[in-house]
Amino acid sequence: HAAVEYYYNVVREQKRPELLPEALRAIEQIVATRPFDEELVLVDLISSSELGALPSDVRAFVTYQQGRLDLAQGRRKWAERHFATLSRLESASELARRYTQKSAFASAVNTLSETHDKSSIAKRESRDAARAELEKIVASDVDDFEIKNDARRTIARLHFEEGRYTDALKWYEQIEVPLVSEKMVARKTGLLLDPYF
Repeated sequence: HAAVEYYYNVVREQKRPELLPEALRAIEQIVATRPFDEELVLVDLISSSELGALPSDVRAFVTYQQGRLDLAQGRRKWAERHFATLSRLESASELARRYTQKSAFASAVNTLSETHDKSSIAKRESRDAARAELEKIVASDVDDFEIKNDARRTIARLHFEEGRYTDALKWYEQIEVPLVSEKMVARKTGLLLDPYF
């Protein structure tokens, strides 16, 4: 994708620092809506670049992605440091609050995957704490139905795995299904639906 390559070069070379925030916002949109080369954009660019001072919304995106990548690569302490930075940005913008919720979800899921065999009391307590964190995401006032649905789905799966099928069903029933309009489809896919085509 030519746009990704252009934005990649703007961020990597940083020859015109005034373009950096807009290039990162464009990359954020691409990450959210289109297929892209994750290794190139997130690992090579976002994770390994020193980006300096950024507006809080852009800093939130970068910090979340860096923390998420650290978690995926087994560097939990580094991820926690990035996610703590997000908490400090939270008051600056609604977007930062959303990324704070996403980081809490990523941490909870990481804890659940590390403690899947809950044979010890410590692992059970960690899983219970992760479930409580997921429930806080669902109860939060942040308006992001996707992350809340992911949290509901994860809680339901936990109940199902533990044989509490009624509780699992209760959580599955809480998953919100968005009203999909033609405008939303066009925005997400770039396609305009024509009923007469």
